[in-house]
Amino acid sequence: MAEKEKINEINIAEDSIGILKKDMETFINRSIQTPSDFTCLSEFIFERSNENISESTLKRLWGYNSGYKIVRRHTLDVLTRTIGYKDWDDYCRYKQVGSIDTSIMSFSQSVKTKEMEEGEMLEVRWRPDRRCILEYIGKEHFKVIKSENSKLNEGDTFRSAIFILGEPAYLDDLQHDGESGLTYIAGKKGITQLKIVEKANGDE
Repeated sequence: MAEKEKINEINIAEDSIGILKKDMETFINRSIQTPSDFTCLSEFIFERSNENISESTLKRLWGYNSGYKIVRRHTLDVLTRTIGYKDWDDYCRYKQVGSIDTSIMSFSQSVKTKEMEEGEMLEVRWRPDRRCILEYIGKEHFKVIKSENSKLNEGDTFRSAIFILGEPAYLDDLQHDGESGLTYIAGKKGITQLKIVEKANGDE
């Protein structure tokens, strides 16, 4: 019975797995179609997460080889961590898709990166007195325009798929103090304010 429930869970999540595969390809800026693509993807996953997913597993997941029926949860967790999420459930919650229980989903105010336009400015505040003005520069990336009482510096850039009021902000691919590829959690006790602002206000 438990195995049947597991299969049903994966069937429910098939659409979101397809979205994940597209997000992976966008993230590495490469369409996954040939054996060399799967080699590159496997190496990229290991470099980003220090965890291994075999080329054969990736080929089955992408439909290059037959045998894709059940996806291990661990595989989904590693793939989603590779592109900056905590795990598969975190990815589903941010994307508002998948097989997780919708009763635990956050319906708080949020700003989804995919709905922003390049050049838009976002003001983010968190406790105790942190404030940042962020400029959206495209492809889920932001540049810090102004930083008050925060460890982030003006000029830092990072990737984030969504900001949710009351939740921490997970920043990936952070470029900070000459270092790159960093991960940073801003507002561990939760964001207290989210607001799209005019550029003039952000520069004050």
